[in-house]
Amino acid sequence: MTEENYLYGTGKYVLSILGIIFAFIQPIIGILFCISCFLIERKENKLVAKSKRMAEIGIILNVAIIIITIALTTYLTNQGYLLSSTLA
Repeated sequence: MTEENYLYGTGKYVLSILGIIFAFIQPIIGILFCISCFLIERKENKLVAKSKRMAEIGIILNVAIIIITIALTTYLTNQGYLLSSTLA
């Protein structure tokens, strides 16, 4: 493995890890990190293959958290827990 491929593999790996971490902090940014991991194209090696798999997991996790957040917010709003009677 050449040094250039190793550096790009490491960069993709770091982006995929950041994508998974940001899934719990700010899912939109997590999706951007995971997508940017797919945009970096280099020759395949073990680290690049692992980072692609982690980026796929990160995208699925980010989308799932966004959907759960929207569903939970909608449910709690309909139940009246998120709106104060003084604001209405």
